[in-house]
Amino acid sequence: MEGILDEINITYNWKIINEKKIKNAVTVFNPSSSIEIDEIVSLDSCIAFSQQDEATGPLEIFIDVVNPGHVIKGVWLVSEAKILEVFGRLGEYESTTNAVNTLEGEDDDEMQVYRAKLPLRTPSRKCSIRFAGVTNGKKEMWLLGMGIVLEPCVSSPEVESLAKRVESILQDSKVPLSKSAENFKAVVFSQPSFHQNAEQETKISISKQLQQFEVNMMNHIDMRFKQMEEMIEKINRRLDGITESCRDSNDTLQS
Repeated sequence: MEGILDEINITYNWKIINEKKIKNAVTVFNPSSSIEIDEIVSLDSCIAFSQQDEATGPLEIFIDVVNPGHVIKGVWLVSEAKILEVFGRLGEYESTTNAVNTLEGEDDDEMQVYRAKLPLRTPSRKCSIRFAGVTNGKKEMWLLGMGIVLEPCVSSPEVESLAKRVESILQDSKVPLSKSAENFKAVVFSQPSFHQNAEQETKISISKQLQQFEVNMMNHIDMRFKQMEEMIEKINRRLDGITESCRDSNDTLQS
């Protein structure tokens, strides 16, 4: 997934103190990639964080995929944090994971390294990870590697037009949305389930339109046949009348 890292914004609330950039720690891959969690760690990927103010709380990393064609399916982490919390697009709590200690059984005074694979319940373009449990409550922490699992978010032209129609209806109503309503709309539009439901609704709509067209066409054909039958009956009655008149005239002439 070359180049996709440029389309991901990553922010954090602690300070990096080893002259690295946060994206040095990131590996991006798709769900079908045969990558082991240890492969996301290298000398270049090791980031040292320091808490500058206790008011900021635990380290939290925010991930925002700018590219609308992809969503985050999960995040892999190798760090000093034992407990990790996942939050969704709007900061809503999703899950807590106890990471696995890769150096279990060694001296507690040494650096403890934990691994974790954090799936998102609902793939989204935004999420955040809170490093809730750091050994001995340290104010410095190493992030050794972070893997972001991305999957395509495919939307058909019908789905895009549906989203545009929704936007158009909202604009035409001229009723301003509250912040909560705007956030809810953003969440709905960003979820794969919205696209799947919209595509399904589009298919159902097209199917219903075809069925209605067929019904209308059959009704039209039936009506035309009925009109033709009535016209033929009128013609037959007229011919019968003409035939009867001719017979009467012949009878008069013969007499």
